[in-house]
Amino acid sequence: MFCPQCGTPAEGAAFCPSCGASIHGNPVTSPNATSTPTVDPQTQLVLSGWWARVGATIIDSLILLVPSTLLAVFLPRYVAAFVEFAYLYFMWMRFGATIGNRVTNTKVVSILGGAIDSSSAVVRALVLTVPTFIQQVFAKSPSSNALDNYATAGGIGTIVGLFVIIDYLYPLFDKRRQSIHDKAAKTLVVKS
Repeated sequence: MFCPQCGTPAEGAAFCPSCGASIHGNPVTSPNATSTPTVDPQTQLVLSGWWARVGATIIDSLILLVPSTLLAVFLPRYVAAFVEFAYLYFMWMRFGATIGNRVTNTKVVSILGGAIDSSSAVVRALVLTVPTFIQQVFAKSPSSNALDNYATAGGIGTIVGLFVIIDYLYPLFDKRRQSIHDKAAKTLVVKS
């Protein structure tokens, strides 16, 4: 038997001698098993994989595309960030998961394993939507000076873009598979 968290041999042990993860209920018969779920050592919940998170994000983005595009015809561009914020907040508070989460069988929980509270939902949604808001506010406007616009939008757009990339890649390198928005809101994404 091997540890489901780190793959260390743990024959007959209740906890891994290397990382301390619980072996009970989640033993692995091969140290190289790729389908082994990663169990959070504090909550004992199975953490979501990175691809499930990516899939949920793509699904939610497609869902938000239509209303955001229609609103952008009549309202300022940054309204899309408010639509995204409202969607994320409502879905996490009402269901603990967005439609994308539900399709990929994942949900958002507190770092203690329970339902997230209102403040965690607000922080998580803000960290995810503020980059959209910033990009829309500084997006190129055809009526402004093209050189000034490029310097402002290009510099800010690059910084915002790097933040978003780092945020989405962060779970690949984090022990609890948390993104920056998860760490800020004290949440986890787990299998439902």
